[in-house]
Amino acid sequence: MDNPGLNTLAGNYNLDTTISASSPPTISAPPVSIPSTFSGNLANLGGFPGGNFSEAIDPNLRTPYVQQWNLSVQHEIGWNTSIVVSYVGNKGSKLYRAIDLNQVIINSNGFLNDFVAARKNGFLALADPSVGVFDPSYNSTIAGSQPLPVFTNNLLLQGWLSNATVQGLIQRGEAGELANFYHSYGSVYQQYTNGPTLQVSPNPLLQTADLLGNYSRSVYHGGSVDIYGGASAKDLISKRVIRSAKSLPITARNQRRRDPFPSIPR
Repeated sequence: MDNPGLNTLAGNYNLDTTISASSPPTISAPPVSIPSTFSGNLANLGGFPGGNFSEAIDPNLRTPYVQQWNLSVQHEIGWNTSIVVSYVGNKGSKLYRAIDLNQVIINSNGFLNDFVAARKNGFLALADPSVGVFDPSYNSTIAGSQPLPVFTNNLLLQGWLSNATVQGLIQRGEAGELANFYHSYGSVYQQYTNGPTLQVSPNPLLQTADLLGNYSRSVYHGGSVDIYGGASAKDLISKRVIRSAKSLPITARNQRRRDPFPSIPR
């Protein structure tokens, strides 16, 4: 039998046009390809690596575990007084740690040298009465100001040194963060520079490439020394009063976390 409900039109007039069974809207297929590639993802993002991320998990990943131990010794030393020495320790093994395999490069490409010079330029300009503001760009009228060949020839708008974000990173000495800021714009540099772009990461198509694995461990040692005493045995037994309690804390005297990937200038 016919179901009249199948022939009924449904419309929604809150949109730009009416949606009905007779004229359904056209929905374009999203630009998804399997398998995907770094270059393909970058093209879909308009050439900005800032949104292009890669994440992977070590196929040999194991569950982290923690071992804990403690020891406490109590001894009476006379005059209704006792001393308690306590120790606690633990060890975390195979802890999770994500490593960015696409960390920025600032040393071998000359970026760090220009960054240091730009920072000096900025403070020289700030101290100069004729300028009075932090300006990291080269100024030939200020004694000691240095040219910035890497920024000038290889970066977007010669490093975009008039930008407040760029100036703040330089003034605070955050070289890595500045390189990451430039890297997020990726191939856009080529639209504004005549020379080659500055490669500040192993893979310029990506912002980050994280690998999760059991790359860390932790060790903790702590202890305390406590002295308890009372005026008399009667006080201790009947009232459980501790007249004097003195703690000599040595808690967290030794804590270590192993990082197998220390920060190394690149």
